[in-house]
Amino acid sequence: LLDPSLRLLHWSKQPFLQRPLTSLLQTTLRETQLGRWFFGQVATPKGVRSVLEQAYHDKAQVTDELVNFILNPGLLPGAVDVFLDFISYSGGPLPEELIPQLKCPVQIVWGEEDPWEPLEMGRRTFGG
Repeated sequence: LLDPSLRLLHWSKQPFLQRPLTSLLQTTLRETQLGRWFFGQVATPKGVRSVLEQAYHDKAQVTDELVNFILNPGLLPGAVDVFLDFISYSGGPLPEELIPQLKCPVQIVWGEEDPWEPLEMGRRTFGG
């Protein structure tokens, strides 16, 4: 499974002048108490619901059950560190660099109404 989420934070996808600012923000979140505070704001039923309602085209699909399903692992010990590492990842290979190395068929699933990484971006990147 290759997850292309947050790929726009990858250094190669950022405008040149934005790179140092993004890096500074990521480092600040990861290395200071600000990141733990930010996680505390997001890792709540209200915070998770807000993010999901941005991501889901059909907001009726954002149920209490879904919110809890996503939130509960975020309440486990160590979750804040995983979250901060995840939002701070800006290097390493991108899915479009790894897929050509695979020796098996690949199916790419992309939401038609994805508000953060539009379908047209997926088509340009992966063809189709």
